[in-house]
Amino acid sequence: MNKINNIHYICINYIHLPANIKNTEIAYIKGVGPKRAEAFEKLGLKYASELIAVYPRMYLKSITLRSLAKYHEQNIIFKGKVIDKYLPFKQNHPTRIVIFDGTASIESLLWGNAKFREKQFKIGEEYIFWGKTSFNAYDRSIKLEIRDHKKYDDTDEELMKYPNIPVYILSEELKKTWIRPLTLTKIIFNAIKLSLENINEVLSEPVRIENELLDHKS
Repeated sequence: MNKINNIHYICINYIHLPANIKNTEIAYIKGVGPKRAEAFEKLGLKYASELIAVYPRMYLKSITLRSLAKYHEQNIIFKGKVIDKYLPFKQNHPTRIVIFDGTASIESLLWGNAKFREKQFKIGEEYIFWGKTSFNAYDRSIKLEIRDHKKYDDTDEELMKYPNIPVYILSEELKKTWIRPLTLTKIIFNAIKLSLENINEVLSEPVRIENELLDHKS
């Protein structure tokens, strides 16, 4: 645990997993591969079953843009399509993108290299966005700061059906392999799916209902 703490990779607690869980190596989980598997192994994580014991740093509420005003100063997640973008006239100004999710649209400012941002988001393509909301009292509007994103694919539909999506703290080792927060969320989600039938439910039904949690088999 000292090694893990030294590289600021927290929340790894080993739980008692059933002995019959098939130990698929992390390298064979979709989205990992050899290089990323090496980074995980430096953290003491070699098998898919071990990723189940990595605890989230927080949960993101899965929402629609129409309901955005209800989540003031909160971290949220949603699927949306980039329908327009505006490059800055000056180098130190942000790129602006317009996102539509089928219920409403919102404009978000993206700081950083404009040429990179222009390539990063393509009009007509869908992404999963992690954002932080805020309220601008001057013009009385909702602002969305994008914290992370990943390009949406058909396999994300199963993940996005859940009302609360976990995100995890990233170690420097994982960052070196271009793993971002939502990438790690998807990798761990894929690991959980591999071991789903062997995970025992430990929470009572009243606790799950009160906290809006699905059972392990859902």
